[in-house]
Amino acid sequence: MPVIDADSHVVETERTWTFMPDEQEEYRPAVLARKSGRTRASEYWLIDDRVFAKNANIGQDTPEAAREAADIAKRVAHMDELGVDVHVLYPSLFLRPLTKRVEVDTALCRSYNRWLASIWRQAPERLRWVVIPPMGDREKALEEIHFGKEHGACGVFVRAYLLSLLLSALRGGAGAEPAYLHPRLHRQLRSLRAVLHRLRFFDLQIVRRRDLS
Repeated sequence: MPVIDADSHVVETERTWTFMPDEQEEYRPAVLARKSGRTRASEYWLIDDRVFAKNANIGQDTPEAAREAADIAKRVAHMDELGVDVHVLYPSLFLRPLTKRVEVDTALCRSYNRWLASIWRQAPERLRWVVIPPMGDREKALEEIHFGKEHGACGVFVRAYLLSLLLSALRGGAGAEPAYLHPRLHRQLRSLRAVLHRLRFFDLQIVRRRDLS
């Protein structure tokens, strides 16, 4: 039986944003470096005038080139050492809201998704991923979900507390493709089920960690 790590992560780098077209260049995150004093991290992302720690809260036991997917061969070799057949890649930076502006969020999600698609193409049998839809724009969100399906994504990443506000706006007809939703907090399962019951776009199954063991 294959071993699947269904909650692995990739660490965003400057390359993540190189997939932005020229017209979205103004939304590209910048890197701020610590000049003096003590801070949580030595570098920070500047995104839409907000600052986020870069490369914080990451496992140092994983080679940098592997966790940043800069060297896919090293990532796969590390998986082999751990006895893992497939990684399902989740984001690291996107675990919290990055901007309130829809156009910025759309640009960030689009570039991230194309970065992950480029990673998947290098090891399609070993590396799968979850697509991030820009939830502030329904049409763009649908575009990104369909892009993900066509380029190796096996799930959709949405922060759980957005569900009652935005995810309910996404609807589809018969034959909609299944997706996997991974809630961060187990206590949210009951309220999530009530919301998901009303949706028609996704055929979702909530899987708890203990169900995967």
